[in-house]
Amino acid sequence: DTTGVVSGKVLKYNGTQWVPADDNSGSSVSPTSLGDLITYSLTGSTYPAVVTSSAASSIIDGSTANQVSNAFDGNPTTYWHSTDAMPQWISAGFAAAQTVVAVSITIWNFSANRSPRDFKVQGSNNNTDWTDVASFTGIVWSINETKTFSLASNTIGYLYWRIYITASNGDNYQTIPTIVFTAATGAATALPVG
Repeated sequence: DTTGVVSGKVLKYNGTQWVPADDNSGSSVSPTSLGDLITYSLTGSTYPAVVTSSAASSIIDGSTANQVSNAFDGNPTTYWHSTDAMPQWISAGFAAAQTVVAVSITIWNFSANRSPRDFKVQGSNNNTDWTDVASFTGIVWSINETKTFSLASNTIGYLYWRIYITASNGDNYQTIPTIVFTAATGAATALPVG
């Protein structure tokens, strides 16, 4: 629910839902980390969909420092780091189906070589059978760059969304600090990764 939220407003998770973070009154949980806060910076009828689960094709060395959930924690200094092979994928699950209309990806601040050049955005309702929603090819990145990819023609909600990467800009490793799926207003409120 985005009632009363305006562009540029910081939101906090109060244990039940995202609310404007003007103060802590009525909140059972005070924001304690970047993962507890999001900024409602989109205009019109969209909002950032909040991830409830995440998975990936691989994690380098199985290290907790490179976990897939890092791509969804709102912290640009943490990241998902895959192994050195293609294809790679990273997915997010939601508490209710989300009609995603854009996806934003921020790549690693040390190397643009570990960024997706060719990839698909896919949706699923069972986390097994995936439908291609959009394809992007030849994407070139700068270090620490964020790009937003429009899925404006999408009208279908899915419980799971993923980035399926088929080619990289150099290394086959993928190092992605931040992914944000933007959903159309009216989709059910999701809960954050716990």
